[in-house]
Amino acid sequence: QTCALPICMAKLDLPPQANGQGKPHGVFDSTGMVFSIMAEMDGGKGNYINLYDARNYQGGAFSELKLETKDVQDALKTHRVDVPFPSSKENGALTLNKISFNESGNRILVQSEEGLTLVLDGYEGTIQRVFNSSSGKGIVSCFTPDEKSVLIGSDSGIIDVYNIQSGLSQKHLTGHHTGPVTGLVCNPKYQQFASSCTNTW
Repeated sequence: QTCALPICMAKLDLPPQANGQGKPHGVFDSTGMVFSIMAEMDGGKGNYINLYDARNYQGGAFSELKLETKDVQDALKTHRVDVPFPSSKENGALTLNKISFNESGNRILVQSEEGLTLVLDGYEGTIQRVFNSSSGKGIVSCFTPDEKSVLIGSDSGIIDVYNIQSGLSQKHLTGHHTGPVTGLVCNPKYQQFASSCTNTW
């Protein structure tokens, strides 16, 4: 059913300490029953990722995950990943600018302005994988519908495919874009994906 006028159904006030420089980000899961709000902690200490039941959002978040800067830095060492474009923040905290769920809702994907892609456990918020573009800076990313891989589009025009379970690179898709990959999304039903950039030919 469509409405003649847009109506605000709810207003969520973020915790007082979530007043960092970054902007909050929100996303629904594939069922439409759960949505998440990601917001920076004060002082670059990390990010809150709160999960809400869309049918009972007035009761507050049913799960409050914390992605702390220390945990991210530890994961970078564990997975032997260098930050390709260092953070401008004094404590080296990443600036997260995108969040999404996989189809099952048991994993969360977050993208950073510094070019890194993190795969989180959807229930505990722990970091399972950290991916970096093979060439250039990773700008956009998404899960594949089979939930086995992550696609990463970079500013060099390359799209990388990584296996989540092994963490290994599967493919480097080149020659399709002459500029940065600014849009990337998978078809939820068929084995297809769409990508876009500012340069077309």
